[in-house]
Amino acid sequence: MGSEHPLGQAIIEEANQNGLSLETPIEFDAIPGKGIRTVIKGKEVLIGNEKLMADNNLNIKDYREKFNEFQQQGRTTILVSIDKEVRGIIGISDKIKDQAPYALEQLRKIGLDIYMLTGDNKQTALIIGKELGIDDRHILAEVLPNEKALTIKSLQESEDNKIVAMVGDGINDAPALAQADVGIAVGSGTDVAIETADIVLMRGDLRNVVSAIRLSKKTYKKM
Repeated sequence: MGSEHPLGQAIIEEANQNGLSLETPIEFDAIPGKGIRTVIKGKEVLIGNEKLMADNNLNIKDYREKFNEFQQQGRTTILVSIDKEVRGIIGISDKIKDQAPYALEQLRKIGLDIYMLTGDNKQTALIIGKELGIDDRHILAEVLPNEKALTIKSLQESEDNKIVAMVGDGINDAPALAQADVGIAVGSGTDVAIETADIVLMRGDLRNVVSAIRLSKKTYKKM
């Protein structure tokens, strides 16, 4: 379909598993932090979040109840419009990696503060953050790619001049990876994230983030 975004890949995978045929888009435009615009069989199709629908003056009232239900369940909610009319809604569960709770616990033991920056809605972000033990004050939701980078910059410019590492895997993470003192990309992520990062983890196991930081600290002590 043309998208490297994990949510786009999840939708394609589900469609393939259900034997659905996918049309090749004539045009394709990624709208950072919001979704995509494409043309299929002469029809303009928008796929993305509520911000994308609002930017195009599209009313989601017919889907509001289901939208709220998905948010309460902690799902990422995607809306679909065809020729200026909202025609569908998709709820995607973002399964937490098995190693994530342990990895974050180890990072805290090292003495690091954990922040979560996400384009997801606030409700979904808080539910996932709670499962991971992240302080609500350190959860920033509905942020655009450039806003992720600005958040990192503000941390770097804080009174204690924080040294900031950023872990990401998507095209929307690239500006933040570039801004961070250390950008860490997951090897299964998008090409632009990998190209921007200082460190690339070849496997998606988040425990490798802990290993990389511990190794860097030991190396620094020996210099």
